[in-house]
Amino acid sequence: MVGCEGVFGMVIVTFIALILSISPCPFQENICVFDSFGNPYFERIDVFFAEVFTDGILFVLTLVGLVTVGLYNLNGVRITKLIDALTRSLLNITKTGIIWILGIIITLIAGDNPDYQIESKDPWVNVIKAAGFSFIIMGTLVYNKFICKKYLEGPVLVATDEVSSPLLRSSQNDEQGSGSSE
Repeated sequence: MVGCEGVFGMVIVTFIALILSISPCPFQENICVFDSFGNPYFERIDVFFAEVFTDGILFVLTLVGLVTVGLYNLNGVRITKLIDALTRSLLNITKTGIIWILGIIITLIAGDNPDYQIESKDPWVNVIKAAGFSFIIMGTLVYNKFICKKYLEGPVLVATDEVSSPLLRSSQNDEQGSGSSE
């Protein structure tokens, strides 16, 4: 299933990248990618490969990123087999949280350098993000019935031959009495 997911994702990303490579970018200079003639585009695949293969550090980081994603997916399959899917989804959420926290740390350490401003420094923005992150974790736990299990399950009905309610007993006796006279 992971292989199908990867192929499906690769096809979609390739299709979107090709569309963005021919779409002119009407925004500011720092958002657009420029081709060799200076024309702005949303994305340029040729520029990506030129930058990756001319910058050694970027090439190594790209390879490390690919290997990390591959190992993460293999580890996720193993965790799902050995433990369960809930643990895998919680680890996936935890990974997202760790990346967010590292982004905040890098942003705070970098100071006013605009190249390293990954996350917002506004405390209210980060409080809202933390609340949303907590909401996702709680939703995952509730959905998988890890918490609030007692409240999510319906009442347990036990079928018995005897009727415990006196009202039902009297109606049952009436039915039996009317049924025997026929």
